[in-house]
Amino acid sequence: MKKFLENYKFTDCFESNILSRGERYYQENRILDIWYQDNNVYAYVDGSQIYKIGLKIIDGEINDCYCSCPYSEHGEYMCKHLAAVLYYLAENMIPELEMDNKNNKRVDNESMKLNKIFDDMQYELDTISDSDGFVNYYNGKYFVDLIENISDKIESFIEAENYNDAFLLIKHTYYFIKDTSMDGSNGEYQDSFRKLSEAASQLLYEENYYQNYLEWANDVAENDDLDDFSDAPLYAFILYVHDKSSAQKVVEILDNCSLSYGIFINNVIDRILLVHDYIGTDEAIKLCYQNIDTFRVKDKLIEYLEEENRIDEMIKLQKDDIKNSPHNKADYD
Repeated sequence: MKKFLENYKFTDCFESNILSRGERYYQENRILDIWYQDNNVYAYVDGSQIYKIGLKIIDGEINDCYCSCPYSEHGEYMCKHLAAVLYYLAENMIPELEMDNKNNKRVDNESMKLNKIFDDMQYELDTISDSDGFVNYYNGKYFVDLIENISDKIESFIEAENYNDAFLLIKHTYYFIKDTSMDGSNGEYQDSFRKLSEAASQLLYEENYYQNYLEWANDVAENDDLDDFSDAPLYAFILYVHDKSSAQKVVEILDNCSLSYGIFINNVIDRILLVHDYIGTDEAIKLCYQNIDTFRVKDKLIEYLEEENRIDEMIKLQKDDIKNSPHNKADYD
């Protein structure tokens, strides 16, 4: 164990807002793993995804540093992830990288298993990518298999009540899918996100992580962090619904969500379906009337009215359709 940067004044290296965010990250225990080897310090920090940080420290002074986040990856800016690590180094001793004398490999202790999974994911992606890092039409199915294997690992973490690593792996994998360059014409992106969301839905049964996941998923949706697939983390809530109580909670989430439509979520239709399937047909009909002009809603309304034998209302809706048709005069005068 060794302490770096004792009495080192690093705060002037950062903009004040970046520094305060870094301090908050440190206080929130977002330093996932940290160690040193020779004069180098390495760390993984939980941000919007998992970022790797490296620092070269000689005689108590920082000679070089980097972070893999978009803000800092070219070494031009000091980011909140680096600030978090520096706060950690200022107050804590860190372990040296242990090497196995026989195999010259890093000891695979509990704190390092997640990082090994990250490395294995990248290695497996590299094996199915071409020299430009592109997954072609024929190898897309192997990428989906890779995500299915990761989803199994997530569920294993959850079964073992290792919820923190499960959550970190979930977040990392969402961005891993998004950042993969792939043909995707057979729906590999959608299939991969769907499999991951199925695994993520299992985490929502753990009450302490339900709200944390919700806050993160809302941030992803609001900021379009996953581009066209930014609704994928929220989709896990729909998959999580299993009874009336969970349906009511998820309907409220969708009602308050700023995302109206995505690849996986149709805010209005999904609320209507959940209300019908878990809460009550009458309530679903009321919701249909409130959103009658939304695409597909009138079809669902007619279906539910027929289910409840409310024939008069069905006839009125159909008459209104005829009356409002642009071909009304030509066809029915």
